[in-house]
Amino acid sequence: MSAPNIFDLQINKASFKVDSSFSPEYWCDIKSGNWEAHTFEIIDYFVDQTSVALDIGCWAGPLSLYMATKGAQVFCVEPDPVAYRALINNLGLNPNLKQNIHAFRLAIAVHEGTLNLFARKSYGQSSTSLLNRSRDHMASATARGCPLANFVRIANISKIDFIKIDIEGGEFAIVDDLIKTIEKYHIPTLYLSLHFAQLNESIYKNKIGIRPISLMLLKLEKYFRFRLFSNVLQSHASAIINLARRYQYAYNQFGDEIPATGLTVGYLLSTEVDLLLSNRSWKK
Repeated sequence: MSAPNIFDLQINKASFKVDSSFSPEYWCDIKSGNWEAHTFEIIDYFVDQTSVALDIGCWAGPLSLYMATKGAQVFCVEPDPVAYRALINNLGLNPNLKQNIHAFRLAIAVHEGTLNLFARKSYGQSSTSLLNRSRDHMASATARGCPLANFVRIANISKIDFIKIDIEGGEFAIVDDLIKTIEKYHIPTLYLSLHFAQLNESIYKNKIGIRPISLMLLKLEKYFRFRLFSNVLQSHASAIINLARRYQYAYNQFGDEIPATGLTVGYLLSTEVDLLLSNRSWKK
């Protein structure tokens, strides 16, 4: 008899077991279709049984498990110790998918070594980041940092078809490494979550230092719609545009194509957008 918190999660035509005692509201949102239905649509279109996929920032594993049900080989990465335990627990509930999922507790970063992890009020809540941000209260956890190229070598990955990255602002530091990996392995599709607000918050933490002042200035920024450190944000936005130029097509998370003339610094900084970059058109 199954434990009361273990249930079969049905998403589209896929089914896998999860332990809903970890972040039950989140799993209810997924079950009801209120959480990122577009992300599952992206996976349906770009991932199949021949795919090798990287899920960087996989949390408790919903997307990794979903890709594995399609027969894909999934290499999932999560540095948060609480989320990683939930991930391993969920993987154990799905022995039929064991051969398809390879889990690693580490953080994709610029350098090797032990790195501090920062979170809001607790770990495991999908807000954990390598960025030290003004609104963070937690800094007790650490993880091994590993450059993307090193991870690919350690995991013995010979080809990559799809990368999903959602690492709460850590994506900006690894753009150069990501470009090198894309060019080396000719990776056809990249799904990248962008967190400029968290980047901005970390800039305040580093440059202002005093938390109450940083929080006050962040509120003023939002109210008056100005950016005190716009030059730094613009530089990172330009790097993202340089990354996007490696691909034929760019879309937002809802499948709307973004023309080359529309993918600008202003667009990235003014829009809450995830980027789907691919050499294959997304025909919805």
